[in-house]
Amino acid sequence: MRWSINITSALNFDPAPVTSFSHKLMHTPRPHDGPISITIEYEVDRSRGRELMNILRQVRLIHLRNGAYSWQLHEDLGRSNIFRVELAVPSWNEYLLAQERLTKNEQEIIRMAENLYVGSVPPETRFFLGVNRELHTHRHSKETKTAKSIEPTPELLAPEG
Repeated sequence: MRWSINITSALNFDPAPVTSFSHKLMHTPRPHDGPISITIEYEVDRSRGRELMNILRQVRLIHLRNGAYSWQLHEDLGRSNIFRVELAVPSWNEYLLAQERLTKNEQEIIRMAENLYVGSVPPETRFFLGVNRELHTHRHSKETKTAKSIEPTPELLAPEG
């Protein structure tokens, strides 16, 4: 006798409604700008810490399934009960597409984590655009100029005396 377990019968894969982007940004990145780092800070009642960890395990998998290539949870060493989620996506477009890919069930799990927040204002989501390329380009051009400016001239190479 064979038994079959249908674990997908209770899952809801209906897409969540698409909402407009409502975060205040100094400028909107171009679609292929990236990588994008997103941070969310949670202040949680210490007695609900285990519950937060269980929910954030699911949130982590949701983000990784929907395009994040990195997801980390940090505990603030200077302030008690503060946790920060940091995730990274390859580009601004990938972030926007990931938001559209969220199912209703996934959005509900993310809302469960947000509902554990005890701060006076809702958790703040912040967006950071990676600028490492600009740093490396700038550094390289400065190094080139510096190297050329200290090349020895014939006068410097001539023996003294």
